[in-house]
Amino acid sequence: MGLLSNLKELFSKPKDPQLPPMGPPDAKFLGDWLVYEFLGDKFGLDDQQMEECVAELPNELREMTKFWILSYLSWILKAYAGSKYGDRFAEDLQTHAIKRFEKGESLNPELQGLSYNFKFWMEHIEDNTHRAGVEVVEGVEIPFEVFVAMSFLALDEGSPFYHAENIDGGLDFDVGIALELAKEKTIKLIAKAVDVGRPVEPS
Repeated sequence: MGLLSNLKELFSKPKDPQLPPMGPPDAKFLGDWLVYEFLGDKFGLDDQQMEECVAELPNELREMTKFWILSYLSWILKAYAGSKYGDRFAEDLQTHAIKRFEKGESLNPELQGLSYNFKFWMEHIEDNTHRAGVEVVEGVEIPFEVFVAMSFLALDEGSPFYHAENIDGGLDFDVGIALELAKEKTIKLIAKAVDVGRPVEPS
């Protein structure tokens, strides 16, 4: 609960939408929106902002980290939706998103494996939540993003640290910073999408 409480605090309350939502929140709508953002608008991150997030990383990790960022932002959306509408809603959202990714794979060979990878990272990011607010070094709490970064670095088959027991040079913190920067840049948009929760009335 500590992590979700901290996560909620990051979502500044958005202004009321100009157009009222058409009914209760819809997990399928948010699942569609997640897929659209993952493949298209990248949760509002333009190319320059994405490059700013990964600028301090070694070249061999930059493109990989961009994918990790999108996975992490997807998890944030799911986590916030779950805290607002319940765990079942969040699971339905994820299930629908996976189906959309699978449909994309059937239409575009370049997307092969995306649905599997999406589900894989949703599970492994979630696995780290028990460590949030617990792990402390010299009296300083380790940011949640660092644990997520460690999972990305150690579990992604394309990572130079795949299955490595130790990650040299503080790269886990560097990738964690990239995740944190992306979260800061996108948190308001994600919050607004979840708070609205479904299509709005046409003008």
